[in-house]
Amino acid sequence: MSGGAWAGNDAVPFRKLTIGEGLSSHEITCIYQDSRGFIWIGTDNGLNRFDGYQIQIYRNDHSNGNTIGGNTVRCLFEDRNNNLWIGFKGEGMCRLNRITGAVRNYVHDADDNNSISCDDISGIVEDRDGNIWIATDRGALDMLDPATDVVTHFPVADANKKPLNNGITAIATDSRNNIWLASWGGGVYRFDIGEKRFYEFPAGKPVGGIPEYIFGIYADSADRVWLATAHDGLVVVEPGNGGEVSMRRITTLGSRSVRDVCEDRKGNIWVATSEEGIKVLSAGSWRTVAHYSPDNARNMLSYLYVAIFCDRDGSVWFGSHVGVNYYNELSDQFRIITVPHDPVDRYSDGQIFSVLKDRNGDYWAGASGISTGMRRTDAS
Repeated sequence: MSGGAWAGNDAVPFRKLTIGEGLSSHEITCIYQDSRGFIWIGTDNGLNRFDGYQIQIYRNDHSNGNTIGGNTVRCLFEDRNNNLWIGFKGEGMCRLNRITGAVRNYVHDADDNNSISCDDISGIVEDRDGNIWIATDRGALDMLDPATDVVTHFPVADANKKPLNNGITAIATDSRNNIWLASWGGGVYRFDIGEKRFYEFPAGKPVGGIPEYIFGIYADSADRVWLATAHDGLVVVEPGNGGEVSMRRITTLGSRSVRDVCEDRKGNIWVATSEEGIKVLSAGSWRTVAHYSPDNARNMLSYLYVAIFCDRDGSVWFGSHVGVNYYNELSDQFRIITVPHDPVDRYSDGQIFSVLKDRNGDYWAGASGISTGMRRTDAS
């Protein structure tokens, strides 16, 4: 890792969650924090809720109608009413009322036009009116009115109703009430909620335009849309003052395959890569200021991370094929100062009983032991 604002890699206190710590599977698919601070971890074999100490596992039970509808979790989202929405791969989606524990499952029914258009759910978001938008992989963009459970389908097509690639891999919303969709083979689309219309970006896809194969999409606090691409690294779509948008590749990242992106509380961009672990771009300059991998950071589980999430408390969570790593920025601010042990003094055991800061900014510590006595530590 480089950059004066970052501690050395060996000092960064990465922690891990694996099957050994109680996860339902080592194969992580997504990570999310709800409004109460719980961390939800989706896997290929159940949903996990982590409270900082213990893990609670949610799985489908065919004999119990009030369990989640599937076990292969693909995406997670919490709405304004504190319901947790869970999208599954091939098993529809469900709404979990976290207060009552009630579950409502949604699946595609070819004979019911009010059902969701596809059972492979790649993303769920909410618009400013409280409608739930569901991105499906090889289906349509669905809108669900949570008050009535009415589902409206919007086939992925251009203004002339010509079908576009509907292999949707991820979804995001910006503050302008646009929906952004990433696809596998078709680039990225913007859906105008007011016009109910899809826009390809850039229009006509000129040579050197938008990458076609995209793993993830993320809208940051400044309405920049970040694209995690399979072959073209990290790409950012930036809004202009007149409503226009521009696209550019972040060449300073130096990674060709990117899986996921998130923004921390300081505006830094954290990037999960396919082969090089985790990289961090400084806010604004987008210069790589940190790089974490098993080569240079303790407890890092993998070089390949498929999911990344920056929570409200300053922690960053990374999901891989062998479990979860997480890091808290507050822990990076502490340094341990030990009192030297005097082997001759049998009362010297390194215990500190009192600390005082003097007018020069130095710290005095009262320690155990006859020879240890009082210790002064330079504040620098």
